[in-house]
Amino acid sequence: MNADRWLVGGSNVVASLFGIFIGLALTDFPGIETFLEKWQTLITGILAIVAAVLTILAMVWTDSRQQTRHADLRKLELRAERLRAQRAASYASVLFDLSYLLPEMADNTATELNDVRAINRALYTDVSAWVGEVERSINHRLIAEAKDLFDPPMATTFENIAVCNVELRKALQYLDVSGSLGNEENAKKRHSGTVDVFRDLRTLLDTFSGQLAGLGATYGAS
Repeated sequence: MNADRWLVGGSNVVASLFGIFIGLALTDFPGIETFLEKWQTLITGILAIVAAVLTILAMVWTDSRQQTRHADLRKLELRAERLRAQRAASYASVLFDLSYLLPEMADNTATELNDVRAINRALYTDVSAWVGEVERSINHRLIAEAKDLFDPPMATTFENIAVCNVELRKALQYLDVSGSLGNEENAKKRHSGTVDVFRDLRTLLDTFSGQLAGLGATYGAS
């Protein structure tokens, strides 16, 4: 504000001097014409230089104010980004606990068909509920709000979780729960395929929970 007043005052001085110069040129004071003829070039040059300096100062001050406003806006943006990152990071523990909610799945080693089907049914029940919870958690509002802050590896992990979720749903659909395949060997293969996808998804969840925590730490330090 002080700089603005100085620039306005300087401009007024130049305008006043220019007005005085014009006024003198129009008066009939003795010797004024001789004086103006002798010094008009110098006076005009001085006024032009002062006006140019004031113009440059005004441009510099305007640019400085724009840069200050830009820096202030960026600070506000960083504050909002930091808040979103930290809120998403607070959800990392939920995903970490979810990744280890179910115990490690063993292969179906039963020898009787009914036992094979029973093991598959238990797997279907446990994993179906678990994958539903994964879908709800990974699409939680706190995570969705921070998606634009993900770095490429984190974004890739997030996308892979979605893909793996779909694959696990398909594996559960093809799991021989009803025994329609009528073959214990095929039922065991379906069981093994489902467990493999489950393990992949659990690993991705564990990785992503660590990346979420890292996101909060990164923005918390900025």
